[in-house]
Amino acid sequence: MEFDDLPPINYDEIVSLGSQEHDFYDPGLPLIENVAKAFERSVLLPKPEIQLPILAAFTCLPTALLKISPMLCVVGRSGSGKSQIGKIIAAINGTEPIGSNSTFASIKNIIKEISTLDDMGEFKAPNYCLVFDDAKVDFVEDADRFALMRYGYDKKTSVITIAGPVPGSVLRFETFCPKVFSTTETFIFEAQYAELRRRCLLVRTEKQSDNPLVDDLVPPEEMEYRTLRRALRHYWSVLHNCEHFMGVHAGMRRSRAMFSTD
Repeated sequence: MEFDDLPPINYDEIVSLGSQEHDFYDPGLPLIENVAKAFERSVLLPKPEIQLPILAAFTCLPTALLKISPMLCVVGRSGSGKSQIGKIIAAINGTEPIGSNSTFASIKNIIKEISTLDDMGEFKAPNYCLVFDDAKVDFVEDADRFALMRYGYDKKTSVITIAGPVPGSVLRFETFCPKVFSTTETFIFEAQYAELRRRCLLVRTEKQSDNPLVDDLVPPEEMEYRTLRRALRHYWSVLHNCEHFMGVHAGMRRSRAMFSTD
């Protein structure tokens, strides 16, 4: 049997035509409220009055302006919404979740790619983050990944050096950026990872199968975050907003108030 050659098909376009993505961005609401509602539409949180402001604020962090960036650890049972939280944060920041078993080499390449707006690396991206999905204990048992998580939260310690291919040479990698990881395990509470936990904001999720609101949730895969992503990138491209953030940030550093993540 002979088959005639056919023109190539754009399969991505067919998939996009068949999808039912919803863009709920409301230009009448502040940016931070739009981000919070993105979580509300896809995830049921056990303590939304506390957790939603944390998730929204973390998602909107201006990485380029930060010197310290906490990590976000999402802990809960399978099916409790952990992955959805990661997908939302990644989508709004213009990236994709990556596997928690990704190699250090691939992670540092991803950071290099998402942290700049041009191929030459001259212009910093205002906001970007790393999202690791379904972390197991081997996620932090790997020495290089553990170093990336522990030291990559502070710009003063975020440059990691490893031996280069030529004897005596050294390669330097920038690891600074906000990071998210979800897990069903409890390794983050073990004593040997206390320093890692101290750098984390902890969000617990719970499976709520009996909650009637479950039927109203829209999976992140069916949401359209393009407008929200552009709004966030635009917000941190306005000089006044950046200056205001730095002023508020400086005031918080001088405050006596302390915040504990334990």
